Order: sequence, then C-alpha cells, then structure tokens
Amino acid sequence: MSSFTLNLPDHIGDQARTPSVVRYVSHLGVEMATPKHLLSEINAQLEVLGRPNHISIRDAEKIMSAVSLLPDEAQDERIYSAWRVVVITLIITRLIRPDLFPKLLKATVSEEELIAYMDATDENISQTLPDGQRNENFDSKTLNSYLIWKFIRQDGVMDQREEWPPVARCFDSFGVPHNVKGIPASIYDDWLSVFKLT
Repeated sequence: MSSFTLNLPDHIGDQARTPSVVRYVSHLGVEMATPKHLLSEINAQLEVLGRPNHISIRDAEKIMSAVSLLPDEAQDERIYSAWRVVVITLIITRLIRPDLFPKLLKATVSEEELIAYMDATDENISQTLPDGQRNENFDSKTLNSYLIWKFIRQDGVMDQREEWPPVARCFDSFGVPHNVKGIPASIYDDWLSVFKLT
C-alpha cells in the first residue's frame, strides 16, 4: 500500500476567504452529526486560532474525534457559551500548542501569550481605529474568545471595559461566576480527562 501527501490551499473561495480546514471540519461535522451549536464554535475557533497557528487536516480530524467523545452534558446546547468556548479551546490547544495547554488549564497564561496565541492585537479586536474610523479588520470571534480567556486569567476581576458585563454573563445567568480561574481545570476533569489525543 502506498501513501501520498495532499496539500490543500490555505483558503477556499475569493469572497469569504474561508480557511480550508474550516470547510473540511464543516464537512466532517455534518458526516459525524455534530450538534450545530458545537460545530459553529469549533469553526469560529479554528478561524481565530488558525490565523497565527498552523492547524493541519490531520489536526482537524483529531479535533473532531475528540469532540465526538465529549459526554452528552458537554455537547448540550444549554451549557453557558463561555464553557463551550473553553472546552473547544482546550481540545484544539492540546493538539496544536501542547506547550500552552497547561497554562490555559491552570489559567496561568500571560496576557502576552494569550494575545499572540489568538492574534488578539488591536488591529483584530478594536472596532474603531485610533482616528475613530470603523476598523475593517475587526473580528468579533477573536474578541469573544480573547475576552473569555482574559476574564478567566484575571479570575473574573473586571476592569472598566464595557465588554466585561456581557462576558461575565457568558459564564452564568447572573454575571457573577465563582472560582473563574478554576473553570478550565473543572472542564478538563469533568469532560476531557477521560480520553487522550495522539
């Protein structure tokens, strides 16, 4: 039996410039009957994390295999959106950045590491330019993931940014989650520690 290597283009299409790996995962998600809300989060994070990091087709297959092994509770549409972001970030990170995984798990990732990992530069997360004009490069998916993880690493301590109250409500109904730094470890213990990715 012979093997061959197939290189896909980074993006498909001229208009939306959808990353190839996202198209592939969308196809896998349909084939694997992945719940739509979960597939949407996977695709959003692949777009965010795929810009500054390489995510291969093989990585995508492993990510989807890991997602399919999540317990029903983790796949439930009713879980808080921040918890869904965290579980998907952890699954992806364990594969593409194993060096960063323990730091996310323990919420010890530095601000600089988080910005670099998610490409959460002002160019991508600021809605306006310094001159007040609309920022054409603003990416709401990057801002969402970045703020959720920033909220975790700061243990739920809020600054004066107006985005914080909505972010806090992504963790619980009242917007006052407890032991925020412990959420990644709790998610790992409850939903991810039962399987290993190779």
